[in-house]
Amino acid sequence: MKTLKTLGLLLSVMMSFSSCEFLFNQNSDVPRQAYYPLGLCFQDASGNSLAKGIGLEHWIPSDAPVEYATRGDVIPDLYTLDILVFEPHNNIEPYVIPNAFHRRLTTNTFWGSWHLTNDFPLSVDKYPDTKKIIYRLKCPYVFGDEEVREVVTYWTKTTKSGVNFNTECYRIEFEGNEYKITNTGGYYTATIVLSDDV
Repeated sequence: MKTLKTLGLLLSVMMSFSSCEFLFNQNSDVPRQAYYPLGLCFQDASGNSLAKGIGLEHWIPSDAPVEYATRGDVIPDLYTLDILVFEPHNNIEPYVIPNAFHRRLTTNTFWGSWHLTNDFPLSVDKYPDTKKIIYRLKCPYVFGDEEVREVVTYWTKTTKSGVNFNTECYRIEFEGNEYKITNTGGYYTATIVLSDDV
């Protein structure tokens, strides 16, 4: 009986200081990441989505003509996108997202409006406290010129999902104006109405 009590106590201690993940699936080498899903719907004064009809490489549904696409990958030659990540302890030198794949633009239609979307993973171990991300976008199809525009976003980490973290965008600014944010289909989206002189 004494052996059973000792064994039970030992098992309880092991369970208190361990988890199933620790016992059965060592994840200490798995990088922890946070994802930053952003969607921007640029519109003209009449409410038309300016990204509608932009050239796509691949689209869904893939067996339908492109004009019936609900989402897709924008042809890379149609835009340039640079992403700068700022950490509070290092505001002077931003980290520039180097991977071209993570700087890709996709399109998604939410409630009939075309959004330019982007999401990328960022190492939580290297960048534990990312708050500010600037997207520098040149897209003549949307803006009608070769100018680079900046969208400034502010983020916070929320819940942890396995080894990864969820994020929330709580502020989006474009050309000095702040825009209302909606969580749409897993993306933090904003509708930006462009003036005629943009």
